[in-house]
Amino acid sequence: MEKWRGRWVELIYEDRRGVLSQRTVYVQRVEGKYMIAFCSARQAPRRFAIDRVLSLLPVVRHAG
Repeated sequence: MEKWRGRWVELIYEDRRGVLSQRTVYVQRVEGKYMIAFCSARQAPRRFAIDRVLSLLPVVRHAG
């Protein structure tokens, strides 16, 4: 996860209740088993358990 630090990514996440969500986040740092990221949907920093991230792709932004 460290390689994504400082980048916007889109992820599929399963919370501890088994609820899936798709989020666009800015990865700020990795702390042990957690990724700390700014969530664009919540407009707030969030903590994601790395083992519950099901998919992660970089966000590609086009100039224009």
